[in-house]
Amino acid sequence: MMVCLKKSFYSYLLVVVLLMTFGTVAFAQSNYGAVRGIVADVQGAGIPGATVVLTSDTTKISRTTVSNGSGEYAFSAVQPGTYSVTVTSDGFKRSEAKGLTVDAGNTIGHDVALELGSTSQSIEVTAADPVVDNTTSYGGQMIDAQKLQNLPNPGRNPFLFSKLDNAVAPVGDPRFVRFQDQSGSSTISIAGAPASSNNYSVDGVPITDFNNRAVIIPSLESVEEVKIQSNTYDAEIGRTSGGMFNTTLKSGSSALHGVLMGETRQTNWGANTFFNNRNNTPRAPQSFIPTSAASPVRYLYLVGWAERTRPSSLSRRRATGSVRHS
Repeated sequence: MMVCLKKSFYSYLLVVVLLMTFGTVAFAQSNYGAVRGIVADVQGAGIPGATVVLTSDTTKISRTTVSNGSGEYAFSAVQPGTYSVTVTSDGFKRSEAKGLTVDAGNTIGHDVALELGSTSQSIEVTAADPVVDNTTSYGGQMIDAQKLQNLPNPGRNPFLFSKLDNAVAPVGDPRFVRFQDQSGSSTISIAGAPASSNNYSVDGVPITDFNNRAVIIPSLESVEEVKIQSNTYDAEIGRTSGGMFNTTLKSGSSALHGVLMGETRQTNWGANTFFNNRNNTPRAPQSFIPTSAASPVRYLYLVGWAERTRPSSLSRRRATGSVRHS
């Protein structure tokens, strides 16, 4: 009898674990992009069997596919970043396009026209963003690492850059824009939707609580890009009647590099708080010491970040990291 009960218990436990696993996969949101296009000759006729290689400029990892009978090719689940696309086919010159930028949740169209010649001959093309992007129907704003690093952000909260999107209307208390304030950066309206009805994800993992706030606020040094999607986003996002914050963290690279900086806020021109004034407590300076580092370890690409904040007597340390497999 006890043996039967144990078997039944373990069977039910296995079913629960499987349901939780598949449920997590089903509701996971993707932060990957995609690249697709057509390989054709100068007359516009599709070239079947052409070899297309997609190479990351950061990690130097390559993926290869072959065009189908109509000359079409596609790369799915592409990590956001900058890539080069190389196309070769017998009887045609080799084509290489550099600087192709893939962002989160977006499909990048890249058509290639091959010229007659030997494969030892090559044509190098520098990719440029199209004036009108007809490969996707989403509307929103993409905030890349350059904007995150160079634009002023007193709270060092990457979600505060949502104000750069003209479809975003902040409706919360403007005082609560500090790094640790989840409600302040979440109280916004996107494209006329109700306030605090947005969804947040980091590397495809939902980080939204029951109050539609981001439970994790990554450091500026750890974020590669934040994509604000206001409408016509993919069905995989779901769950929200407002907008979507699709955040991608930085991955490792093929070289060792890092960042170390310091920031301090003096008290001479800063206003004190009400309670400090009531208790005759002076306003203490704040200092930030964010660091980041990326390194290859054989086939693993490691990246980590740390940040230390010291407002008055309060000291807080944050450390995060991720591992990317090649």
